[in-house]
Amino acid sequence: MENLHKDKVSNITDAIIFIKTYRIFEKSSLKFGKDTIKTVVKDDYTVKHLCNSWAGREKNFGSFFLNLDHSTQGDFIEFFGINVPGLKEYTAKKEEYPAATLWLLAPPTVEWLHELLKYFYNHSVDSYKNLLLPDINYQGDRYGNSTNWGIYILSLQEENKYRVLSQLYDIVIKPKETN
Repeated sequence: MENLHKDKVSNITDAIIFIKTYRIFEKSSLKFGKDTIKTVVKDDYTVKHLCNSWAGREKNFGSFFLNLDHSTQGDFIEFFGINVPGLKEYTAKKEEYPAATLWLLAPPTVEWLHELLKYFYNHSVDSYKNLLLPDINYQGDRYGNSTNWGIYILSLQEENKYRVLSQLYDIVIKPKETN
């Protein structure tokens, strides 16, 4: 069986790729978003639903992503060029046993990026006792969402991107690993 867990640096690298790609998605036309959904999602009913959802969210990727099931999140993550170990097995198990959604753990890569976006939505772009942000003179919007956090993180020097995302990884994933 393949190891589903990546090391911390790989997870942080994945997060940077994810943020860069979803920012492109957010800045692109509504048609681009809908075309991407049609490429990622295969079921016609779900495609129609997600295209309407995307249009209604006014290109707010975090809000869109957090309202997807974990399998579809994984499909988007893989479409963005990030490997998601265990996604095929997870999806197959859910299709075989629909109730498995209640107890089945999402692949770790999906869980990490889901929790990261959830953090973005529940915290403004600011330092906290367990998160020290470099470049505190950042002049962008600080309201907590995927757009503002994405702009902030991508504005940082590479070393600081890793520093911030490493702290966020410790905040959103480490407590779950110790349970």
